Amino acid sequence: LGVIGLSVNIPVLSVLGFPGWNLTYLHSHKEVTKKITGPLTRTVGLSAVILFVCFGLIVFFLFRKADTEIIQRKKAEQEQKLSLSKLEATLESTADGIVVVDKDKKIIASNELFAKMWKIPANILEIRDVEKVRTYILDQLINPDDFIEKTKKIYADPEAKSLEILHFKDGRIMERYSQPQKLDDQVIGRVWSFRDITERVLAEKKRESLIVDLKKALDEVKSLQ
Repeated sequence: LGVIGLSVNIPVLSVLGFPGWNLTYLHSHKEVTKKITGPLTRTVGLSAVILFVCFGLIVFFLFRKADTEIIQRKKAEQEQKLSLSKLEATLESTADGIVVVDKDKKIIASNELFAKMWKIPANILEIRDVEKVRTYILDQLINPDDFIEKTKKIYADPEAKSLEILHFKDGRIMERYSQPQKLDDQVIGRVWSFRDITERVLAEKKRESLIVDLKKALDEVKSLQ
């Protein structure tokens, strides 16, 4: 200790042997520890609360976003189902066999009449592969090469519209009409429509035959006069 310039050496053992030293030292140690750890404890506690609140907010917004996305997805699915339902109703109400093909040559829609006209099994249509369906079509045509060539030309021009007459090996005659499928002025696929015109063609031929026979009869009457 230094007091007024004097120095006195006090043995450590003498200090430790002082009756109140241990309590005084213990109290001082606790006070120092309290002063050091008190603010730290409060800081850690406050940080934990802030962290907990932030975590809770993050979880809340994540769940809210997920709920919004689920609602939007369900709404989109419902709208898509409604659109498909309307499309199917439209396809089935027409007198033509119709098939809709996308830009990747995949069948996206068709009606029962189309399958019936071309005698295509349901399991083949379910694959939605145009090439497999075309196999069934070509085997039934009198001139399959002409069918392939015209189809290639149509696909080469996305904006093209076409109308052809198809002759079947079994005597049927069909009219094939095609036009692009558009969405917001963008071509997204192609619609093919088939109409059985066998009876109409036969009726026209019969009418033409009657006209020819009538003309011959009139010519014979004139020759006899």
